[in-house]
Amino acid sequence: MKFKLEKMFHLSWKDGYVKATIQYHGRTFRYPLEKVPENALLVASYMLKEVPGFSNAGEVAEKINNTLVLLNQAMKSILPSIGENDNLYKKDIDRKITEIMFTNQSVRKRVDGSPIIQDSLVEDYRKWLYEGKGTEREKRTRTDYISTYRLLQDYEYDLGHTISYSNIDNDFIDDLISVPLKWDEFIN
Repeated sequence: MKFKLEKMFHLSWKDGYVKATIQYHGRTFRYPLEKVPENALLVASYMLKEVPGFSNAGEVAEKINNTLVLLNQAMKSILPSIGENDNLYKKDIDRKITEIMFTNQSVRKRVDGSPIIQDSLVEDYRKWLYEGKGTEREKRTRTDYISTYRLLQDYEYDLGHTISYSNIDNDFIDDLISVPLKWDEFIN
C-alpha cells in the first residue's frame, strides 16, 4: 500500500531518514522526520509505501504528516527572526515544535466552554530552576538540575503531551528513564 505525504517541504531520503528541506537566506537545512528504508519513499509522488521489513508505512506516514504540519508552523515563527548570517539548528526547531505541541494540547475546555489549563510539571520545574539563579543551588549543582530539566523535556517530547502532576505515579521514574534511551536509534 501507498500513503500520501504532505507537500509542505521538499522531501528526500538521506542517512536512513526522510528529511524535509528548508530553504532560508540562500542556505539549505534538512530536518530529519522519520527513519525509513530508502526504497519506501517515493519522492516524485510524495508517497510512502510498504516494502519488505517495513509494514507500518501508514503509521509512519501519519507521524511524518503530523510533524510536517508542526514543522511548517515552527518555521513560520522561527524564520523571520533569523538574520542573514545566522544558522538554523535542529535543537531550536525541536524546541519550537515542542512548544507548539504543548500549547495546542495544554488548553482544553470545560463543559461550560471555559478553558482548563493543565498543570505542567516541566514548566513548574523550569520556573523553580530559574528563580533559584544566583543562589546556593546554582553554585553547587546547577548542571544537575539543568540535566534533569532537559530529561523531562525530552520525555514530554517523546510522550507527545505535557506531563501534568496527575501523570506521576509509581511507574513514572521507570518510564522517564526508559523512554529517552532508544540506543539503537543513536547507534545506527
